[in-house]
Amino acid sequence: MTRTIGLLCCLLLVGCSTPGGNPALQRVDPNSIYARAGVQFQEAVLFKPIEPATTDLLFTLAPLIILQVSETNLPPQVEDRLLGFDAIAERPVVYAWSDSVQVRGRPHARFNYVWDHGPAVNAKPKANERQGVRITLGSKGQPVIWEVLGDTSGQELIVVSESLEQRAAAEFGAPLPDRRFSVENPTSAAPNTLVMRVIDDGPVVMGQIIYLLKGSRDIATIICRCMPAQAGHLAGTFNYQLLSHPAANTAWPGSPLETRLRLPEF
Repeated sequence: MTRTIGLLCCLLLVGCSTPGGNPALQRVDPNSIYARAGVQFQEAVLFKPIEPATTDLLFTLAPLIILQVSETNLPPQVEDRLLGFDAIAERPVVYAWSDSVQVRGRPHARFNYVWDHGPAVNAKPKANERQGVRITLGSKGQPVIWEVLGDTSGQELIVVSESLEQRAAAEFGAPLPDRRFSVENPTSAAPNTLVMRVIDDGPVVMGQIIYLLKGSRDIATIICRCMPAQAGHLAGTFNYQLLSHPAANTAWPGSPLETRLRLPEF
């Protein structure tokens, strides 16, 4: 268990400045990404933010991060890294900052969460060295859009709330050809954008749960805390430090939201 904890903490490191995201590697079957919605981790660990003295929306919307793990992921050569971990960093760090975006001429609050990973263990293809989500809020202050920072498929992945999808269906009709959801623009306009799933609207405003795949550090899925858990045994629970500061050299993929999605007023 000690070796497991050490490696897991090394996977979320502080102070790195590696640019985020990987270039597109190849076109993939969208069904392989849709299938992630039903992912079930047999073994995982949970990272949650340390509660600050004074809570604000940046903390309230901070995600819970569930990282898929297995004992077979621990090669002998990792031992040296574990021995020096406590001297490298006290705890993992997630950088967070807020800004805003114009959608259909109206400003919407947006919250960004970014973290760095240590070197991948036998990851093929190359793993994400930086990962994160960018959350756009609706006019009533509820999260409605989650943009994924990086995916080794090369796709620009997005998750939307059920309420936004319902509004899109009411305004624009059924999903377009080769699309699964009404909120998606045609493939000709946004060929690299894929809405990977629609999730429940939570009863209160709070951060969602992010499921991270071992090895690639791709986001397998994002769910509302009100939805059933998709992990079996939690091998450990760890805190991360939420730093209210932009992560340097972080470039979110894709064009503006209105280019990639059929957005109703929200």
